[in-house]
Formats: sequence, structure tokens, C-alpha cells
Amino acid sequence: MKKLIVVLAMVSTSAFAQHHEYRWIGPAVIGGIIGYSLNQNRPVQQMPQPVIIYQQPLPANPPMQPIYQEVVVYSQDCWCYTKQYRQIGWQ
Repeated sequence: MKKLIVVLAMVSTSAFAQHHEYRWIGPAVIGGIIGYSLNQNRPVQQMPQPVIIYQQPLPANPPMQPIYQEVVVYSQDCWCYTKQYRQIGWQ
């Protein structure tokens, strides 16, 4: 339908311009029709937004460390008491 309107406008303005000295009218009308047809409201397609998933940072746990307890042990080699450290767990 738009093409038919443009063709009719071109024919009528060119015929009008041949009989008169207003030769600028034809291109002005054609340009106006083309500009109007280009600026018609067209539906704009919205692109879906990408889904961004943020991961919660993992809490930084320090590495486990052994827990020692000081123990006094009697040694028969020297007939004396010596201090030793024994592991009793992890922290």
C-alpha cells in the first residue's frame, strides 16, 4: 500500500512540475512521504536481558591446626621426668 502511495505521489508531482515552474515541489513531496513512512511507529522488540547469577563468596576458613598438651613423663633411661607434647585434637 505504501509503495502505491509513493508511486502516485511521484506521478502527480512530476506532472504538476512539468506544467509549472515549481520543480522543487516534486522532490520535496517525495522526500516528505519517504521520511514519514520511515518514521512510522514500528513495534520495538525487546531483547531479553541475560540472567546473571552471583555466587556468595565462601568464608575463608584457616587450615586446621593440631592442639598439643604438655605432659610430664618419667623416663627410666635417665631416671628423670621429661616434658613431652602430645596431640589431643584439632582446632
